[in-house]
Amino acid sequence: MGGLGGITTNDNSQHDGFSIADVFKSKQPEGWTVGIVSDYIGSVDESNLTGGVECEVQGGLFGRNKKITAYPANPNSFTMPVQNEAVILFYDEDIETTTYLGPINNTGDIGFAVNAMGTIKMDGEVDDDVELYEFPKRSVFPAETLLQGRYGGSIRLGANVGFENEWSLDGEPGRPVIIIRTGDEVIPSIAEDTSTIALLSDQSYPSRAKAPMTYDRPDQYLGSQVIIESGRLVFHSEDDNLILSGQELSLSTKKWSVDFSILMDQMEALIKALMAMTHPTGVGPSGPPINIADFTKIMTALTKMKQ
Repeated sequence: MGGLGGITTNDNSQHDGFSIADVFKSKQPEGWTVGIVSDYIGSVDESNLTGGVECEVQGGLFGRNKKITAYPANPNSFTMPVQNEAVILFYDEDIETTTYLGPINNTGDIGFAVNAMGTIKMDGEVDDDVELYEFPKRSVFPAETLLQGRYGGSIRLGANVGFENEWSLDGEPGRPVIIIRTGDEVIPSIAEDTSTIALLSDQSYPSRAKAPMTYDRPDQYLGSQVIIESGRLVFHSEDDNLILSGQELSLSTKKWSVDFSILMDQMEALIKALMAMTHPTGVGPSGPPINIADFTKIMTALTKMKQ
């Protein structure tokens, strides 16, 4: 046995493998056991859940038929289990505190990891306050880190590593990719997600956006790019400026596709044409516009904008 912060760790030389069935038969190593979540600490209705759970333990570390209160082992990153899911319980004898890791993945289902040893509730379901849905798991590739929720959201820390997916088709191998998705589709249907943020190093990406003018579409461009897509985007700056800056700027709607530099060049040309405008009259061409001072003022302002 070994100790770490009051927690007695597993000595694999004295234990031939982990199974929930063995734990319930009191065969688990000293210092940890498995509990079945029976209730929450706090109220779902009042939205004051703390991450704590009440677990029923059938034997071993805490004795038979015990109810144990436990909180997340890592308070900064954890998945809140639901009733009837199994969690690993650790007891810190120094501070007499029990923490949990879990839920235990013994079904391969991210929606509800029902335990293999039966359920606390007779119907084997969670409270009516908790809604669980059948969202498919994300595909994961070797060496990737994937954080996925139960409801169709995920954060992928990966790279274009040569496997068949939408961001590994080109670019230098091993360059990082971060993709944040909300949607119920498994790869390769990223373009169907409801909202997506993709940060790419030098990969193309299957964006739904139609790049205006002569710019490459995201699925044609090889280089570092960030793609944000959703049904609606709102950028709001409460206290200071909203700044858009780039080598070029393009704007696109269903009716117009505009290159900002071309638009401003055309505006400059239009003001110059208005300043030089004359009209034929019965006694010859007219002189410059009588409001040429207004045009000159506009031209001066435009000139100051130009890089």
